[in-house]
Amino acid sequence: MTLSPERFHHVFANTLGAGESDRLHHRYVVPAPCRLLADLGCAGGPRSPRAVADAGKAGRGPLLLISGQEDRLVPGEATRAVYEQYGDTTAVTGLKQFADRAHSLVIDSGWRFVADYALGWLDEHGIRAHLPQD
Repeated sequence: MTLSPERFHHVFANTLGAGESDRLHHRYVVPAPCRLLADLGCAGGPRSPRAVADAGKAGRGPLLLISGQEDRLVPGEATRAVYEQYGDTTAVTGLKQFADRAHSLVIDSGWRFVADYALGWLDEHGIRAHLPQD
C-alpha cells in the first residue's frame, strides 16, 4: 500500500503546509504491507495476540505517550484512552498532547520541540539520555 501525497497530507500532515507535507511524503513514504493494521484489528478482524500489551505490568520502564491534538490517524481520544489503561499501574506513565500538531509531529519541522519535551520528561524521572557526541 502506498499513500498519495494528498492522502498523506490529509491523514499524517494535516497541520502542515503543502510544501512541507510534500517533502515529508517524498522522504518517508514507502510501500508497506497492511499487515500491521490488520494485526491491530483495523480491518474489522480480530486483534492479533502479537498486538496485545500487558498494560498492568508494574515492572516495565517509564512510558510517555505523545500525540498531536490534530492527529487524524490516532485521535487524541485514543491516546488518552491508552494513557488511562496504562495509568492503572504503579509504573511511571505520562501523557503529552501537543496542540495544533498532527501525526507527523516527530518528523516535521517541529520535531525538536517534541524531542526536547521527551528528554525533559525522562530527566524528571531520573533517566538520562545517552546522546551521541558531535
